[in-house]
Amino acid sequence: MATLVIIKNSKVAGDIPAQLAPGELAINIVDGKLFYGDTAGAVHQLSSGGSGSGVTKIIAGSNISISPTSGTGSVTISAIATSTSPGGSSQQIQYNNSGSFGGVPTLVWNGTTLSATGSFSGSLIGSSSYATTASYINGGTF
Repeated sequence: MATLVIIKNSKVAGDIPAQLAPGELAINIVDGKLFYGDTAGAVHQLSSGGSGSGVTKIIAGSNISISPTSGTGSVTISAIATSTSPGGSSQQIQYNNSGSFGGVPTLVWNGTTLSATGSFSGSLIGSSSYATTASYINGGTF
């Protein structure tokens, strides 16, 4: 034969138990709120009501998705992978172009050699042997 377990209950809206023993449960059957007692003798609310309410709104931050966005049940929160395409073509030196990647078509690095082509304005900084080499100033490989 099954054992019937009846927990403390109230039929008065808004009633909260004043005291519960550790692990003891109480329910307000009008509000649908469930309470429990902890080991320190404090009373905590375990559920927010019997109408399927609870968290009323979850807002996803940047690069976060939440599903499902309505209803009840399980909620999954996932990070959304993002990527940014490199600027320029393969081997071009990249730079920050107002928050986006940019590529410099006149500066190419193949993993061994840095090549510079075209004209340059302003100062070129390097050791004196590079700064005085014509191919360094006028374009070419160095």
